[in-house]
Amino acid sequence: MEVKFIYKANSHVLLEVIGDVLMENSKDFINSVVELLSKESNITQLTLNFTKVLFVDSSGIGALIKLTSEMKKKSVNLNILGLNKNLRTVFQLSGISSIIKIFSEEDFCLLHPEFRSYLIE
Repeated sequence: MEVKFIYKANSHVLLEVIGDVLMENSKDFINSVVELLSKESNITQLTLNFTKVLFVDSSGIGALIKLTSEMKKKSVNLNILGLNKNLRTVFQLSGISSIIKIFSEEDFCLLHPEFRSYLIE
């Protein structure tokens, strides 16, 4: 699992998550996101691109909930985009979709066109 900085537009940062978020790497996932954001200032929105994530286990869900809590302490709204069908179902059943905004790539680009060139290949 890897987290990469993609782009910052005003106070909104886009990060890409590559690989599954599992028990073995859930702490690294949180630490990577926090470390990448520590290099930026005046962040009010964070979007995680999950188009290259196939699976998230229960520890990964827990890591996302913990990350949401950490971001709220910093007044940062957390969004996720690009969930595959199975992940979307898992997020809905776990209730995480009620605390994190979930977008399709298309809907996200309509709302935030400044990121389009970094998402649509």
